[in-house]
Amino acid sequence: MATGQERQCTDEPSEKRPKLDPFTTTLYEIAKDVTTEELKDLKNLCSSLIPRRELENLTEPFDLFNHLIYSGKICDTDTHLLQIMLRQTELHKLSKKLQSFHANHLPVDCPFRHMTPPVQAI
Repeated sequence: MATGQERQCTDEPSEKRPKLDPFTTTLYEIAKDVTTEELKDLKNLCSSLIPRRELENLTEPFDLFNHLIYSGKICDTDTHLLQIMLRQTELHKLSKKLQSFHANHLPVDCPFRHMTPPVQAI
């Protein structure tokens, strides 16, 4: 800076900093707990949904989740596909995080609020 003052980052929340919506935050929390091997398994489950070249470019779990959002496969009120994927890869703890999001953030009258999808092949 020309003034000679250094900008310092703080841990204090900034009013100017955009806040993530609860769905994105939940996906981020889930993605942090996915290992490299588990990501590989999740990507294998998506092989019929996402072209191979695109799958190869998805190197982080959150990238995969974002791709599923932008391709219309999941959204904040319908995470059925992701629930199935997490269960088929035996990521039950992460599946429960997603169920908790539904229980805490969806409207009472939403049909997906307490839905627990059956485990099935994708």
